[in-house]
Amino acid sequence: LDGIAAVLDSGPAVGAWDGDSLIGFARAVDDTKFRAYVEDVVVHADYRRCGVASSLISRLLDELRHFETISLFCNPAIAGLYEARGFQRLSNPDVVLHRRQTRESHPN
Repeated sequence: LDGIAAVLDSGPAVGAWDGDSLIGFARAVDDTKFRAYVEDVVVHADYRRCGVASSLISRLLDELRHFETISLFCNPAIAGLYEARGFQRLSNPDVVLHRRQTRESHPN
């Protein structure tokens, strides 16, 4: 658990807790300015299909709101989870890309 805590402290990350137990987390790596890559979305098996992953993704996207491009790789079977949050499939069916431009990422 210490290793997970260190990884989560190293970059944009959010967690889901049930009391004192970490039941899921999502994290990204980024270039600090323009692009971010969703590295992990992990939910304990006992909490899957309960909306935990959806909440984690939404919260992580809030953390990444100033990046113009957010990308990830995922299994096509779960792509709908990401597409519901604005991600779009590229020509490669295993890749999902989300592009969002905001004022924060394009200062005047």
